[in-house]
Amino acid sequence: ATSGGVTAVVRDHGPGVPAEDLQRIFDPFYRVSHQGPGPSVRGSGIGLAVASKATQLHGGRIVAENADGGGLRVTISLPRA
Repeated sequence: ATSGGVTAVVRDHGPGVPAEDLQRIFDPFYRVSHQGPGPSVRGSGIGLAVASKATQLHGGRIVAENADGGGLRVTISLPRA
């Protein structure tokens, strides 16, 4: 909990996201181009857009960043209701 609110952090251990795409991954239907070995990118590119809109509607904040050691970390902070 932060400032009477709540914070959730979701992290994966995949290849991460190019720095120039970190803001765009919250745009509806935006998908990062697959580069390098490993499975191709899946999904429709709508999940993070929905999460972003829901977070904003509740007065919160959502941020994506590449984690130390690889992978993506998404932090959602919501105020106390």
